[in-house]
Amino acid sequence: MAQNKYDSQWKEVESLVRKGLPQSALSIVDSICLDAKTDNNAPQFLKAALYQIRLKSDYQEDFMETSIGDVSRELETATSPVKDVLYSIRAELYWRYYEGNRYKFYERTRVSNPDLSDIKTWDMQTLVDAVRKDYLASLAEPAILQKINLEEFDPILEPESDSKIYRPTLYDFLANRALDFFNNE
Repeated sequence: MAQNKYDSQWKEVESLVRKGLPQSALSIVDSICLDAKTDNNAPQFLKAALYQIRLKSDYQEDFMETSIGDVSRELETATSPVKDVLYSIRAELYWRYYEGNRYKFYERTRVSNPDLSDIKTWDMQTLVDAVRKDYLASLAEPAILQKINLEEFDPILEPESDSKIYRPTLYDFLANRALDFFNNE
């Protein structure tokens, strides 16, 4: 019954997105997020969190900073496996922030005491350290993550054929995401 509720809400969200109404869609996504958090439904909560980021990018100028702040606030109370996935998401948001503002980072000198609450003031080393720290934090509980079948997270994934053969657990998935970063030059 609860899944039907989510399905109908997601259909409404998609309808509003197709009509070019991201703010209206976001209000429904916010509701889904709260419901999923109350229901302790990790896949639906994470799907809603990712949609919030996507929808904010359609109309907010500083959506990346806002999204990083939103994920950081959720991390304060999150538990595994949501916490682990949120660390991975925040690491990716940090990296995407860098990619979108690379020219700014090249012009900055190293800061001895950066304001960790304001990414706009960070130097390159501070940013890379934050990404590294979050990807490692996403893998901090391997015993728990290795017991979680990745199929539970199908609502937030776009699986490739046979991908679950190589990454059958949530740990495998998060480790692969981290490896993508650590293999980056």
